[in-house]
Amino acid sequence: MLEFFDPATLDEAVALGGRFGADANFVAGGTDLVIQMRRGRRSPQRLVSLHRLTGLGAIDVGATRVLLGSLATHRAMERHPAFGGALRALVESAEVVGGHQVRNVGTLGGNLCNASPAADLAPILLALDATVRLRGAGGARELALASFLQGPGRTLRAPGEVLEHVSFGAMPPRSGTAFIKFGRRRAMEISLVAVAAAVTLDASGRCTDARIALGAVAPTAIRVREAEGLLRRAAGPRRAARRGTRGVTRLRAPERRAGFVGLSTSPRRNPGGARRGDGGRARVERCHMKITIALTVNGQSYETQVEPSDTLLEVLRDHFGLTGTKTNCLEAECGVCTVLIDGMAVNSCTLLAAQCRGRDVLTIEGLSNGQELHPLQKAFIAHGAVQCGYCIPAMILNAKALLDENPTPDERQIREALAGTLCRCTGYQKIVDAVAAVARGEFAEGGA
Repeated sequence: MLEFFDPATLDEAVALGGRFGADANFVAGGTDLVIQMRRGRRSPQRLVSLHRLTGLGAIDVGATRVLLGSLATHRAMERHPAFGGALRALVESAEVVGGHQVRNVGTLGGNLCNASPAADLAPILLALDATVRLRGAGGARELALASFLQGPGRTLRAPGEVLEHVSFGAMPPRSGTAFIKFGRRRAMEISLVAVAAAVTLDASGRCTDARIALGAVAPTAIRVREAEGLLRRAAGPRRAARRGTRGVTRLRAPERRAGFVGLSTSPRRNPGGARRGDGGRARVERCHMKITIALTVNGQSYETQVEPSDTLLEVLRDHFGLTGTKTNCLEAECGVCTVLIDGMAVNSCTLLAAQCRGRDVLTIEGLSNGQELHPLQKAFIAHGAVQCGYCIPAMILNAKALLDENPTPDERQIREALAGTLCRCTGYQKIVDAVAAVARGEFAEGGA
């Protein structure tokens, strides 16, 4: 029987971890856990939600040390003003994790504790010599990130321990970082290989320190210490990189293949033969425990009872009859289930309904003002952006979230904001044109 707990403090969460041990599954954004539950790879007995522990989402950039709370989201890291200079690689790695819907709820702690060999944040944190702080019933302890990551899906986090934060030393003067990810496409893609570097130069431009890490080429992200040493000895950067990484693919390929078995989120490789229409729901253990949640949907207050494994998508469609929120992949890949929560675009198919207590939800049904369509709806009609229509509710809601945050986006920003939603009719250009027209003020509220 699946039970759900949502502690209000870290001490309460740690106490629950100590009480239940290995039976306690901590959940933050849930973007990985919910999918694994659907696929039958995880069958937790107790879910301990951390979403109320807002203090763990803090990002503190001090003079000597940087602290990233485990609940800091990828979007928070992507938009943090302190990460625009020497720590730019934190932005570069965070902004390629899924689409906006994933990054708005996916957390640093979840990314690291899931321990995928292709985790995008791991290489740059490894290059920054980051440490992790864990808290359990026996107290707190700190580990180097390089030691914490043990292999695919494996870390040194003991049963019942909570990852509290990640920290690293501030960069010295004349330092910089960079991150590059290679995948089969430019967005919504798992890394085939990723590289991160942190470099410090002296006043003459000579390299005095270099730390390089690779992702997706081994069971964990790895440091490339030979290349680092060559750079410190003033070898040419290209020569150092070639020599330092020589043999990585040859030596690590079998381990890499083993590491990725069962980790891909491609719809074409969904194990167990579950049909796409049901997302393998039968594989998620159903139970008789009920949780009462109150939330606001499209300006109206609701109270309903849900099971711990119910997603927001299921509640919106099955409890409230709001079928404008579409169901398809159920793995946060296609984006057609997008809704806005407190103004942020999220994939409702991987967000547990129990984590939405007290939240404000907007679906496509609540966008218009009575009979008056929203400017985005008018623009989509005028520009012929609607084809089969299946992705359109999600596209419009993503566009609304973008324009609320940035009223004058350029085309690149529009495309990037919409990248987390796939159009099966490939009608992207007209969709982009419609959003751009609204940004130019061509479809104001109350206009034709």
